[in-house]
Amino acid sequence: MREIVTRLQDVLRASDTIVRLAGDEFLLLLENLHSRRDLEDILQRVLIALNIRMGVDHQQIRITASAGVTTYPHDEVPVLELIHHADQAVYRAKSQGGNCWVYYDHDDDERRRSAQRLRGELERALKQKEFVLYWQPIIDLHTGQCVAAEALIRWQHPERGLLLPASFMDIAENSPAMQRIGAWATQEACRQGNKWAEQGFLLDIQINLSARQIENHRLCEELRANLNICPALLPERVCLELVERIALRDIGKTSRLIQDCQSLGVRFALDDFGTGPAALQYLLELGCNQIKIDHTFVIPMTRSQRHQDMVRAMVQMAHALGVSVTAEGIEDEITLQLLQTSGADRGQGYHIARPMPAQEIVAYIQK
Repeated sequence: MREIVTRLQDVLRASDTIVRLAGDEFLLLLENLHSRRDLEDILQRVLIALNIRMGVDHQQIRITASAGVTTYPHDEVPVLELIHHADQAVYRAKSQGGNCWVYYDHDDDERRRSAQRLRGELERALKQKEFVLYWQPIIDLHTGQCVAAEALIRWQHPERGLLLPASFMDIAENSPAMQRIGAWATQEACRQGNKWAEQGFLLDIQINLSARQIENHRLCEELRANLNICPALLPERVCLELVERIALRDIGKTSRLIQDCQSLGVRFALDDFGTGPAALQYLLELGCNQIKIDHTFVIPMTRSQRHQDMVRAMVQMAHALGVSVTAEGIEDEITLQLLQTSGADRGQGYHIARPMPAQEIVAYIQK
């Protein structure tokens, strides 16, 4: 530590200040800078001076530094908050691999604070029943009939209005509340499917599973309990969707989970198919009943023969294995026709129908 201070004194100006905050953290106060170039020249000298190997007790110790930077008056806040902003930038520098400097980013900090606020509101949202399910119809591409609906979570936030999953699901996935949110979504989807079945509308219910649900060893037991209280909903009408990147984290464990749940009669779909490293062997090992071709393959079909060929190959491969195919991202009539000629079984997308509240599904089917 003394060597580091000596090296800092060697490269800084007489007017600069060095303060040791705690442990291996130092605060450098650099005054009378005329441009960002002047500042970065000093930072470069600091990082070079501290990028060293030192002999300590017959051991070679490698040292590098990470620097977080903020400038006044551009960042015009009180002194303690100014220090806090520099500290926040340090963590970003470390997350980028270290041995570098990163400027404090107000927008990034605001996004982080907003994420923290949302994370803290998840428990309240569960208790206050602020989460709702919207449903996106799925049609049979050969008959045009609505044969299924995918449950998609929304958050009816009391201040920000209706939030789409992109606004909060990444935050929720890293929260302990995600397990209960996923359990609620599964229970609510089964309850709604049971209600439709009692009304005579026999739809397949597609339910997305989160990573935390897949890691939950009680998932099969919870699913059995949901089916027991929904007698009109046949188990084979329930299809649980796994995204590739989650399903492939532990293929053996995921495969056992699928087999256990399939023993109840439910089916499984491998979602976002084609976006991850899933090879044919993974599809065989997981034993899914359905694949959902990701929209990144479907949307370019109208302008790319190669994408048409790719989708057709996916369909043929899946059918050869006895696996049905649903195509996502149908945005226009031409894409719909191309998918019909490709042999895909089912389709969904904005051209067919946007996600809607449960009470609108019946009217959609009747229409």
